Formats: sequence, structure tokens, C-alpha cells
Amino acid sequence: MLLKFSYQDFLEDRRFKNSSEKNLLNYRILLGGFINYCIDSKLLNIEDVKPIHITLLGGKNILCIKRTIRNHCEWFV
Repeated sequence: MLLKFSYQDFLEDRRFKNSSEKNLLNYRILLGGFINYCIDSKLLNIEDVKPIHITLLGGKNILCIKRTIRNHCEWFV
């Protein structure tokens, strides 16, 4: 299954389960960063993602995620 569609399905499922708007925003920011990382790394199918990709994400993209949070959330310092 394509990551992009899995991500959209997950967000729709959270909306259906009445997650708060703040939680949905957090999901979009954090998971969106991961999805972008996977796309940049040419990992388009969920089956292609391995634990090493998640480990690499933690080191490489934490600053990118913080920047995204700052751009979307006035409360983040």
C-alpha cells in the first residue's frame, strides 16, 4: 500500500474517532514529516519502510519537524 494513502486513511480514521483538532494537527505535522522523508528517500510503499529508516529520520529530520511546528503553532517556543 502506498504511504500517501495510508497516511490519509489514518487521518480520516482519527477524525472518525473524534480526535481533537490539536491531535489531528500533531499527527499532520509529525507524520507528514515522516511521509516527506520517505518520499524524498524513494520509499513509496509501506512495505519498503524498515526500522532503519525510522532511526535515520530521528537524527536527520528533527530540526525540520521543529521548524514545521514553529510555522504552524504559535504556542511552540
